[in-house]
Amino acid sequence: KFKVYPNPVTSSVTISIADEDSYHLSITDLSGKIVMTKSLNVIENTLDISSLSAGAYFFELSSDNIKDVVKILKN
Repeated sequence: KFKVYPNPVTSSVTISIADEDSYHLSITDLSGKIVMTKSLNVIENTLDISSLSAGAYFFELSSDNIKDVVKILKN
């Protein structure tokens, strides 16, 4: 239902959603700690993640009836 690109990412990532529902984005590190949350309600969103350390993160996007997770690598 959504795409996150580029992957791997250095500073800014684009999140493209298939429809116009409102979504909640939760970014967690490999230990399961939530490092960022954001509400999204447009089809294409740009997010600055330059403050995050290099490593792997899980981007979880959820709404009332859908939940999807994408793994992203940050350089």
